[in-house]
Amino acid sequence: MVLILRRSSAQRLISNRPDVVRRTVQSYVEGIQVMRTNSRLAKAALGKYMRISDDGELEETYQLLKKLVPIKPYPTMEGFRVVLDELSEKIAAAKTANPKDFADTRFLEDLDRSGYFDQISK
Repeated sequence: MVLILRRSSAQRLISNRPDVVRRTVQSYVEGIQVMRTNSRLAKAALGKYMRISDDGELEETYQLLKKLVPIKPYPTMEGFRVVLDELSEKIAAAKTANPKDFADTRFLEDLDRSGYFDQISK
């Protein structure tokens, strides 16, 4: 899950409303689990929001999504690096920016440590 917020806005939200951020992350993780375990519901949503009506294309899209969306949606630093490299053409500071400065995984880590991922995968 990627929220695009100005750094100061994100930090303020995390500091002032950690309960909201925690519940949002948990809801996102639950949504991934529903998508992985309820193909009918997932395909209905994909069909509606991606405007796919062909059953074969819908199945192919669903299977691809299942492969691409990890059960534990930790962001990759490589992904942040790609974005920073792209931004560096317009924003010089992006060249030397550390991807770890843009990722706060504490809420995912809390879910992971608590066994939540294992619990919802049963």
